[in-house]
Amino acid sequence: MQQEVFLVHGGGEGSYVEDQHLQTFLSQHFAVEYPRFSGLESLDFARWAEAGDTFLQKLSPASTIVAHSLGGPALLKVLA
Repeated sequence: MQQEVFLVHGGGEGSYVEDQHLQTFLSQHFAVEYPRFSGLESLDFARWAEAGDTFLQKLSPASTIVAHSLGGPALLKVLA
């Protein structure tokens, strides 16, 4: 069984599409979950926090989280 990786894309318009190269690379070695968070593209942290929190609750304790660019601070804000 492959290690599960949760990939959070960066923020701003078009960030999900731009970060798909990360998903493609990581998928060669891991089982990658790469949801699209519209709150990050519009920099709406409140909307992203709700969706991000819901998704994080579904992950197993052994999951690895990778966050790119503005996705990192957004994730930290949700976890804090």
